[in-house]
Amino acid sequence: MIAQILHQAIMLAVHLAAPPLLAALAVGVLVSLIQAVTQINETSLSFLPKIAAVLAALLITAGTAQRLLTVFSQHIFAAMITVGG
Repeated sequence: MIAQILHQAIMLAVHLAAPPLLAALAVGVLVSLIQAVTQINETSLSFLPKIAAVLAALLITAGTAQRLLTVFSQHIFAAMITVGG
């Protein structure tokens, strides 16, 4: 039972972390390509687009994240009641 809960917790963490990480990855690759094509090697140019992409991804997926966390929390509390008696 504990292994199943840990597996669900890890999968939940992956589901919650994937959208912002993938957004940062995509924007980072795009900015790197633009910098390579234009030969502009400014390191600070990639920070603002990445932060904006991560914030946008978090805002877009906030409802789903809240729903997933609520369902998981209810499952954990139900399991605690079952184990506790």
